[in-house]
Amino acid sequence: MPGEVRRLRLEAVNSTAISVQWQPPLDRDLNGVIRGYQIHYTRTTQDGEDDAAVNGTVSSHSGISDTMNGTVHETVVAELQPETEYRVYVVGYTRRGDGRPSRVKRVRTKGAGWFLKIFIGMYVHPVPKKRPTLSFAVTLTCLHQNGQHLAHKRKKLRATKRT
Repeated sequence: MPGEVRRLRLEAVNSTAISVQWQPPLDRDLNGVIRGYQIHYTRTTQDGEDDAAVNGTVSSHSGISDTMNGTVHETVVAELQPETEYRVYVVGYTRRGDGRPSRVKRVRTKGAGWFLKIFIGMYVHPVPKKRPTLSFAVTLTCLHQNGQHLAHKRKKLRATKRT
């Protein structure tokens, strides 16, 4: 079984993906032909614990990506959560089994940014024996990607039809 993978490097690519790069074990520690590498990742909780360890089960925010090729020393892990910290380690394997894991490193995905949600409503209010009134309600809501409400502005406009 192979020795420890060396020089693990992690980098956030965007809000849902990280780049993982490493060096293979030293030649003297190969112990056979490396057939591939497994990249293990787990989301961490607010207090830094592994999400899977806290929940006592395999988390939907943890997983294993397999290169299935011993000559590949980098990959991108995708479909992660924005602005979330992950613990990552890499294990090489031969046909005899898994090697020693690399040191665990942490990486945080980037933020998804801000977006603006606009709602425009239009209402007609007929009033008997008077001119109908047309009302517009414009609502601007600024939300963060995680759904956090940041700002809200509502403006009513009225217009009456002239005859």
